[in-house]
Amino acid sequence: MFGIKTAVHNMKRRLKDDGNIEFPPVTPEKQVMMFDAVNLDTNNTCNQRCRFCFTDFSNGKTNMDVDTFKAVLKVLPYVRNYAGGGYGFYFSCIYEPTINPNFLECLSLLPSIGKDKCFITTNLARPMTKEYIAEMISSNVHLINISIESLNEDKFEYITQNKKFDVYKNNLELLEEVINENKDDIPKFRFITILL
Repeated sequence: MFGIKTAVHNMKRRLKDDGNIEFPPVTPEKQVMMFDAVNLDTNNTCNQRCRFCFTDFSNGKTNMDVDTFKAVLKVLPYVRNYAGGGYGFYFSCIYEPTINPNFLECLSLLPSIGKDKCFITTNLARPMTKEYIAEMISSNVHLINISIESLNEDKFEYITQNKKFDVYKNNLELLEEVINENKDDIPKFRFITILL
């Protein structure tokens, strides 16, 4: 059995046998521990039931409170900057973050380094005001993913099992207005979809 005790014992023995042996000190290089990614969902539910979704929604609803979110933010400096392909602070991944009543407050707590690290994903299928959208895109996030299942009402409602196409379409139009009014300081946007 070879371990630290055995290595120390062997060193001592070699020192006794030959007093001329010098072992230079070994100083490990200090490195900051970085996480490639942190996946964070501030709730465990969604306002849609997309046919492709793998999530089981039968366990009831839970929303993260603001104090818990503040505690999670302590790891943010130790997360690699968003570079796509699995790096960054995933503010939401699986569920719909905008239905958490604390969503905008949590977003407002993201420090400026979030512009290099954080992204959110939303389906934009809950009623939003222009002010709500403006607050969402003025937060310190690098990227906003927007799920776009279809721009055809019948297909949208079939895929999402949700009769909120008008809400979604209205939010897209409000988003366009807000982007046009705030072109200088907005996150990147990416529209994502699932091929069925």
